[in-house]
Amino acid sequence: MKTSARSDHDATEKRRIRAAEFAWDLAAQLAALRAERGLTQAQLAEKIGTRQQAISRLENPVHGRQSLTTLRQVASTLNAHVDVAIVPDEVLDTYCQRRYLPLIQEEPEEALAQLTA
Repeated sequence: MKTSARSDHDATEKRRIRAAEFAWDLAAQLAALRAERGLTQAQLAEKIGTRQQAISRLENPVHGRQSLTTLRQVASTLNAHVDVAIVPDEVLDTYCQRRYLPLIQEEPEEALAQLTA
């Protein structure tokens, strides 16, 4: 059975919106962790052997061209890890709800227990 043009458009739009949400989330995580570690963009850039502009692009969700290798290098420098997930469209909403549950709960341990239950 063929899907309608409207349904295809809606699915494409939903993917585009989710991609933007993930890009904003990644940029915010990088900037927050860098700041938490007490580093400026220039200091982090120096530690990984690049320019401040490269860190600025990583922290810019509109740029959207972060390589996994670079993200891992930055994460390692910040004593952190990169977690990548490939999520099928049909479970994306559930995945996102569960992924962000600890961030929106007042009790992170309780949220973690719910995720692992």
